[in-house]
Amino acid sequence: MNLRTFQATVAAGFIACLVWWLLPYVGWTVNPLTAEALQFAGAGAIDGALHPAWFIAFLIARIIATIGMLLFFKWGRLLFAVWLLAGFPLGLVSGVYVSPAIDSTIGYLTSLLDGVVLALAYFSPVSVLFRSDQPRA
Repeated sequence: MNLRTFQATVAAGFIACLVWWLLPYVGWTVNPLTAEALQFAGAGAIDGALHPAWFIAFLIARIIATIGMLLFFKWGRLLFAVWLLAGFPLGLVSGVYVSPAIDSTIGYLTSLLDGVVLALAYFSPVSVLFRSDQPRA
């Protein structure tokens, strides 16, 4: 894998993530029956787990991590890994998850791309570009 392919994969993962996060606000994925089911999303969540501040913080962290990864900064790679891992405990306290099929499909694609990016950033020849003694893109 070369440098540009890695950067394209990082960018594709970011775009897929952004589309996934914005889908609920588009409305075209929801018919009346699905809209009724979506009323139960978040039921049983721990207080504060679904506060908009969490989502804003996750979005800002993702943007910063993506920029760091595209420029091959070590902190970008670390922030990306921390960002991915931080989603696990938040998911455990967020209550019921209800999603239309397109939402699940794009979420799955996003997860796959994020996993590929993380694996390439740490375990491929691209990983040497994250060392401080190497030139950056």
